[in-house]
Amino acid sequence: MNKYKNKNYKSALQYFNTVPQTVAATTTAIAPYIVDLGGTVTDTGCAFDFKGRSFDVDYSGLYHFGNTISLAGTATGILAVAITLDGIPLPETNKLVTVGAGVVTDIYIDTRRALKTCCGISNHTIGLAIYSTDATGAATITNISGNALKLA
Repeated sequence: MNKYKNKNYKSALQYFNTVPQTVAATTTAIAPYIVDLGGTVTDTGCAFDFKGRSFDVDYSGLYHFGNTISLAGTATGILAVAITLDGIPLPETNKLVTVGAGVVTDIYIDTRRALKTCCGISNHTIGLAIYSTDATGAATITNISGNALKLA
């Protein structure tokens, strides 16, 4: 039991994953790869419910979400990476990166969003998606590190 998962602590979430995850060239915008966020380092307060591939935001407020993704290119092409809100990529977080075979690229994406939930019974799901924009780019995600913080 996490003794910090109560209303007396600020809601903060830190997670990471170092297990390799493969993004194939055939992974497109229609069916993007949903990144496994791994495990938590910090999980305090009541606003977040971590689920591994995503986490829920359970209370209304202003939030900051940030992710650093390390990609080891396996085939040259363009990949898109974005934070998702309820399965929809957030446009301000959409980053395009050209990957090349044998080249490691680090990407940082973040946003601040005001989210509204209803009476603590509805929530929003936050995730991370990646796909090949040109059906040629492929990579292995070697590291993912992310965080979420309820600002107000």
